[in-house]
Amino acid sequence: MRVRGTLIPALLLVAGTCNLCGQAASGERAAKRPPASLHLMPIGVLESEARARTNAQSRISLDRDGSGLIAPTDDLEPSGTGRVPNYVKAFSSRPGVPASVAHLMRVVLYSGSVRPETKMAMGIRVAQLNNSPYVAAYLEHMLRATTGGAATLASLRSGNEARLPEEERMALRYATAVSTNASGIEDSEYRRARALFDDSQMVELTLSVCFFNYFTRIANAFNLPVEGWSMAFAAKPPEHVYAHPAGRVAVLDDSRLTLLSKDDASFKDAEARGQSSMGIGLPHGERIMLWCPDVPQAWWDYGRILGPSVTLPRILLRYTSLAVSTANRCRYCTLHVLLGLRRAGVDPSKLVEMRTDDSVLSSDERSVVEFARKLTRNPESIGDEDCRKIVGAFGSKGAADIVLQTSYFAFMNRFNDAMKTPSDDLALQNYREIYGVDWQP
Repeated sequence: MRVRGTLIPALLLVAGTCNLCGQAASGERAAKRPPASLHLMPIGVLESEARARTNAQSRISLDRDGSGLIAPTDDLEPSGTGRVPNYVKAFSSRPGVPASVAHLMRVVLYSGSVRPETKMAMGIRVAQLNNSPYVAAYLEHMLRATTGGAATLASLRSGNEARLPEEERMALRYATAVSTNASGIEDSEYRRARALFDDSQMVELTLSVCFFNYFTRIANAFNLPVEGWSMAFAAKPPEHVYAHPAGRVAVLDDSRLTLLSKDDASFKDAEARGQSSMGIGLPHGERIMLWCPDVPQAWWDYGRILGPSVTLPRILLRYTSLAVSTANRCRYCTLHVLLGLRRAGVDPSKLVEMRTDDSVLSSDERSVVEFARKLTRNPESIGDEDCRKIVGAFGSKGAADIVLQTSYFAFMNRFNDAMKTPSDDLALQNYREIYGVDWQP
């Protein structure tokens, strides 16, 4: 049955790419460093686009009221205003998810030891790179809540970033590097940032960049209308914020995991997913996240609550994951998704052919792969016709599932390659068994 779209975006396929690995027809390899001239959308242009989008037609149904969607402790707006962001309303058809995504946003911004204003500025930088007026407007709204945030915003808006503290300038540089190099930044770039931030803060910064790459893709693909109040008012001043830790974290080892209760639902679910899908328990990538435990806990809670509302077959989501991870040339995620596909029963010979030929994919598999690649490579290119196609094929909820899965791996690819997460042994072994060689980018 064809479903009329509440989800809908047109554009060019990336020239010369035609297979699941996203290899260029000319044999080019993606650069490991940012291009000489980045397409950095000026904040003034994003603000103008945001004002024009206050009456935009969302591609996903939004709860008109929004009351009761956010727990009081996670509400970032002043009490009595009734303001509920559209990114929360976008999940209103999925039980429990609006409250979870609101909690995730608060934890990303206000937990840890990096200044919230710094993370908001990083989010704006990602919005500039991905041309996301919605995300830029929302984070400007958050920055206006504090004196320090307003000063940061003034420097960003004027282009006078030299006035920002050194740590903030480095955080912006790191956000740019991780966003534009999904397959992993150079060691020298990582060392630059590590000279100013400790290990725990580096994980926190990386998680933040990955989250905003997730957030911008959702906002763009769903064509979220900008809330008029986000352009006119400030958010609620934070009551808690962060405190610098008394000591520095030197080495993360297994003893850190004992700080988490084994009865915690999100932790147990993360372990169970790794065990059931790949047979490895809690993967290395998720262990590394625990340097900054509040964010992964909220991230896992969000995924656990979102899961029951997903309608697309898991195998199609895995093909989506592989399309994103290979397009981004993410070693860690590619190896682990391949392990999941093989454990799901996909013939190794098909996995070999998929590296160079989309024709071995079914019609549904090609549809999710092509959409996922496009949203991955150029978030602003997703047009109404693109989304009409996937809505027609999978229904509005299934289409939204594809957007969410693609955006999830925009997060995971950047995190794991920025942190150079070591692959789990079973994933390495599986890759050798399929292709007869070790991983080659």
